[in-house]
Amino acid sequence: MQSLHLMLILLLISWEDKTIASKCFRMKKRCSCPIESNITFVDLMGCMTAEILELRDGNVDKLLPALETSNILHTFFLEQTTIIFTRASVSQQFLKKFKDFVTKATNLVLDNSSLTGFEKEINANINMSMTSITLINVSNSFSKIMSLSSLIGGLQMLKELSVISSQVFSVPHNISQQLSMLHALDLSGNPLNVQGVNHFICQGCFLQLTTLKLQNCNLSSFEDICLTLQGMKKLKYLHLSQNNFLNPLSSCSWQQSFHTFNMSSTNIEYTFGYLPQQVEVLDLSNNKLKVLNGTLPNVITLDLSNNQLLQLPSLMNFPNLRNLRIDGNGISHLGKEELSTLYNLTALKAGGNTFRCDCEFIAMKEDLVKLVSKMEDWPAGYVCDSPSSLNGTLIKDISDSLYQCHKTLLLILIIVGTTFVIGILAIVFYRICTRK
Repeated sequence: MQSLHLMLILLLISWEDKTIASKCFRMKKRCSCPIESNITFVDLMGCMTAEILELRDGNVDKLLPALETSNILHTFFLEQTTIIFTRASVSQQFLKKFKDFVTKATNLVLDNSSLTGFEKEINANINMSMTSITLINVSNSFSKIMSLSSLIGGLQMLKELSVISSQVFSVPHNISQQLSMLHALDLSGNPLNVQGVNHFICQGCFLQLTTLKLQNCNLSSFEDICLTLQGMKKLKYLHLSQNNFLNPLSSCSWQQSFHTFNMSSTNIEYTFGYLPQQVEVLDLSNNKLKVLNGTLPNVITLDLSNNQLLQLPSLMNFPNLRNLRIDGNGISHLGKEELSTLYNLTALKAGGNTFRCDCEFIAMKEDLVKLVSKMEDWPAGYVCDSPSSLNGTLIKDISDSLYQCHKTLLLILIIVGTTFVIGILAIVFYRICTRK
């Protein structure tokens, strides 16, 4: 019997890297199986060592015959750490069987999928050891999370929870109170307002939370969000992008020390007074900033791309800055002093600005070229906007000859010089003639 086990294992492994007639599609670390194509156990074994297994498009109960195999085949285990159900109907009965084959899975994803057969309380201990659950475009999402809690031995075991684009207005208290060990929460793409956030951030909840994503929600009061999140002392990564914080008040004082603070695409027009002082990665891209005020001593990466800046911010206010993005603004000129402040950077992206390639700018071209090794978008992003004669010309292709830059002055000097020489010659000729 053991030799038969070994022969089957060797046979499946030999198939892994060969092109065989499998109904599942292997793409590097991901294996995708269409449910409606009568997947067999052998098809699943073709995905044995993939890190991600996707079962898509259909009712997973159709796969039960593939799992109803002899005890010999139950010696095989799939190596996946992530299981994804896409546009699928997933039953309690299937998960009871399937968990024996995915003993290493820790991440469960339901993408446009539904759960069935969870109406009654589950007495059997399925225990799939999941520490991460993601629901994408799933209706009645939190009732489904409660159903799934029995699969993982309770919500207290969860480290990461994502409920994305699922019409969530808040998180029920009975769920918030159970997520005591949660490290990351993503509620992006939901019609969640400040009141909804305040409702589920209860005292004693989310004490271990380090990452919170509230992107593309219905948030408008930045001050209320700041006050609501004050109790999350361990919060390190906060993503608030694609909300509408048109005029944030300056009375907010963040107590946390952030690694990442993302306020891109939030319509902000100024930055004074409400940004956290302790932050390493700050994303303010795609806003309406005309100036950048304040001092951020710890910021290492700063993204100011696609704003309305007309000049380079003073980098003296960011002594530890190493990575800067200022592309897509209205900066027309970079002076010698401004360029000198960029030499300490390790990465710079400054293309897509309205550069005015006048004589003063051309004189700085050599200093600009010294930064080429740091520029991610050189040379294609650095194009002259004016004067009209150079519009669309790459800065690297601009002639820096003395004649081209000072043509008018040189012509005047030539005319004056020529006139002077002619005058001298006329005087000399006149004196020679009068002596005779």
